[in-house]
Amino acid sequence: MAQKLINNTVSNKSPEVATHPEFDLLLCCSRTQMDATTAKSIKTLVESNINWAHLIQMADRHGVLPLLYQSLNSTCPEAVPQTILNQLRLRFQTNALYTLFLSEELIKLLNLFETHQIPAIPFKGSVLAASVYGNLALRQFVDIDILVREQDFIKTEALLITQGYQLKLKYDWEQCFVDDNRQVEVDIHQGIAPSYFPFYLDFEGLWQRLQSVPLLETTVVSFSPEDLLLILCVQVAKDCWEKLGRLEKLIKVCDIAQFIQAYPELNWQGVIETARKLGGLRMLYFGLILARDLVGATLPPEIELNVQADSVEVSLAAQVCRNFFDNVNDSADIASRQDFNLSAMMQRFIFYIRIREKLSNKIQYVSDFVRRELM
Repeated sequence: MAQKLINNTVSNKSPEVATHPEFDLLLCCSRTQMDATTAKSIKTLVESNINWAHLIQMADRHGVLPLLYQSLNSTCPEAVPQTILNQLRLRFQTNALYTLFLSEELIKLLNLFETHQIPAIPFKGSVLAASVYGNLALRQFVDIDILVREQDFIKTEALLITQGYQLKLKYDWEQCFVDDNRQVEVDIHQGIAPSYFPFYLDFEGLWQRLQSVPLLETTVVSFSPEDLLLILCVQVAKDCWEKLGRLEKLIKVCDIAQFIQAYPELNWQGVIETARKLGGLRMLYFGLILARDLVGATLPPEIELNVQADSVEVSLAAQVCRNFFDNVNDSADIASRQDFNLSAMMQRFIFYIRIREKLSNKIQYVSDFVRRELM
């Protein structure tokens, strides 16, 4: 197989854990470009006894249905059962229409915010699809994410309510609004991570480094490539922490791999310096390892050496990779059922302590952990 994961991680699994062709095929197809070896692997796997219903269910939950369809359709459409290919094609087209709709809504919201003098940075969703994938149809997403300044959080909430949105969920770092009439969900952020998984990026600094991204017939702003890569890796680390060392959505790892491909001239030294300064170097390396080992991302040689030298992140990423394959039933709520379990609390505690390199972050987390969980 093309994936180092299949060559290395799977071979190190315990004897009682069997691999499943659906997992292998999902990983091979979760990319926009592939080499000859991966294409050959896809053809071989398709000819095995694939549980297509399970594969489609997994792809949908992990947000990679468009990538699955594109890979199968471009590699070996004749080998895929016609009903399955037709089903995937319909899902692909439906997703394309919906992402187009959400992109139009995003542009309307950004114009609205500008009119009311609310600086806003869109991310994930449409902007990520346009800047990293180069095609809105290739990334599966269902909402709109926008970062605003902390001082504009309340003002933004009031503005959205005047536009017919209703507050659905409220957290300290984000609020979720829905417009049920038009089936639109908007997440307004004042941070990229919750207070219980602290990672602070200065909004004004992010604003000064913005890049322009073509979207439909206009342009919008988004994070600079160097900021974006770090944010993508932090979010994957946060998700794995919440899910007890399990990957919530494969698409978030695909985002990192596709980013590396889309920005070959990236200022890697700048990314590393920023990550080190903010205490996010291990999270950066963690995300890069997952992208390399799960979906075949190629890292620059000097970055590869740095990543391999961090034994902690290699170990954490290997754990997540094993869990991906071990989770035979693909249960999405395996972690949520353990939220109030002492073992789960300790797993999160250990994962966080290992993935943060700054002593100050660890001390703060221990203090918060004792106050929140044990008192």
